[in-house]
Amino acid sequence: QSQSKFYADFGAGVNWRYAVDTTRTFFNVGGGWYHINRPIKSFDEELEDMIPWRFTIHGMSVWQLRSKLDLLVDVIGQYQGPHTEHLINLAARYHLNLNKGKEVALVGGLAYRFNDGNNGRGDALAPHLGLQLYNTWKFGLSYDINISDFNIATNNFGGPELSIIYIRRKVSVDALCPNCPVHF
Repeated sequence: QSQSKFYADFGAGVNWRYAVDTTRTFFNVGGGWYHINRPIKSFDEELEDMIPWRFTIHGMSVWQLRSKLDLLVDVIGQYQGPHTEHLINLAARYHLNLNKGKEVALVGGLAYRFNDGNNGRGDALAPHLGLQLYNTWKFGLSYDINISDFNIATNNFGGPELSIIYIRRKVSVDALCPNCPVHF
């Protein structure tokens, strides 16, 4: 009968970051808890189809190996009901220019995803290349290669992914809220 459904869905997370002052080396560790209130997602009022909790843990680090070379390591684990997914990403970043405001770097690496299917083995590899400009723009190209037993639908092919990311570093509080009493 109903054509729409409204429900509140709450989540919470935490992240800890440690940076080495004189280098580009840093570490992030965090986690999240989603669907804390377990909302009912069904249109049928008599069917209590609640969204199960989802937990995420992640770690990310950048290790400065040389004056222009960094090692990037990312890991993430996601758990919801009986399902799990893990992702490991290793990459290298080579800085072509380190001058403030003119930073340019090339990034290349490989991600590996494994989940609760495929007998615990991985189901995808994703080589990726990227360009980072001025500490605000990131351009990336990756190709998701299916390595799971589910090759009837994919014939072990995946697909390309293109990403364009802009990161705004400084936000003026006065511009967003000129009458706000708090400045940070």
